[in-house]
Amino acid sequence: MYSWLWCKWKDLGIDILRTEDRVLAFNWLNDVANVVKKKITELSGQLRTKKTKRTKKSVVTKIRAFKAIHDKVILTIQSWSKTEYIIECSKKEVTFTPLYVNLLAQDMFKRAKHVIFMSGTIIDHQQFARTLGVQDYQYIEVDSDFDPKASPILCCTKFNLNYKNLDEHLPIMVKLVEKICNDEHPNEKGIIHTHTFKITKTVQEGLGSSRRYLLREPGISNELILKEHKLSENPTVLISPSLGFGTDLFDDFGRFSIIMKTPYLPLGNKRIKILFDKNKRWYQMKALVNLVQMCGRTTRSKEDSSVTYILDGTAVNLIKMNSDRLPKWFLHRLR
Repeated sequence: MYSWLWCKWKDLGIDILRTEDRVLAFNWLNDVANVVKKKITELSGQLRTKKTKRTKKSVVTKIRAFKAIHDKVILTIQSWSKTEYIIECSKKEVTFTPLYVNLLAQDMFKRAKHVIFMSGTIIDHQQFARTLGVQDYQYIEVDSDFDPKASPILCCTKFNLNYKNLDEHLPIMVKLVEKICNDEHPNEKGIIHTHTFKITKTVQEGLGSSRRYLLREPGISNELILKEHKLSENPTVLISPSLGFGTDLFDDFGRFSIIMKTPYLPLGNKRIKILFDKNKRWYQMKALVNLVQMCGRTTRSKEDSSVTYILDGTAVNLIKMNSDRLPKWFLHRLR
């Protein structure tokens, strides 16, 4: 996804956009581009008059920030007629997000003769290529050399979570989580993927005030709890809705992981809801990508090992419906 926002309207001396009308929004973007360009020229002139390194550095930082905004505004303007932008306004910010990224992706692809995408979670390469506007490509799938027996995925089908039954099932699921942590992995570090802050709060209330659990709460960053997790000599357990990507819990930093809910994208998001209505398959593929990513946070090498627990039965159903698209190395892990 490509989007941009700018909040410091006082620095620009321009009123924030208050409408989602495309014509008025386009005119506003041009006004912003002109104001930002003047600001860059003004700051460049100041740079020549500054004498100390400290003041020059401050001005250079501002110039870079304004140039970054200017580049994004110009790209949005240039692609306006060919891209359907979703406009969202609030009291402090404006966001322009393209419904489809295929045209903007071409701007990146044109810089090279060949482009290589490497990932263990492309899942549906046809859908992936279509999203990026790629027509001429070759897809190569390579088997994993990880032993699936060293990182089994245990699936529970007792709970099929949805919006209506979430409050009913969550307290029971938290008891199961507590049992897994205390009975199966009492002396090992792990992670609980909660998917939402609501589930995180319910897990927190159910597990009590044990210092073993490190929670991602509003005001507490993932970086903070990750640092504490890796520094602690105790068998700490991370609890977060947003550690499914880029988290490296290798060896003893992660011997188990628990996935509370199928990681479907939020339909409260305007862009996601539109794409969901247009293409249910795309929506399923995004959930599968997120799910496979979560299942890969705690086995990070051929010598590593861990156990993953999926507690939401809807994830099992999703896997069954798309087993022909999922990589074999993932399916071999399922128990």
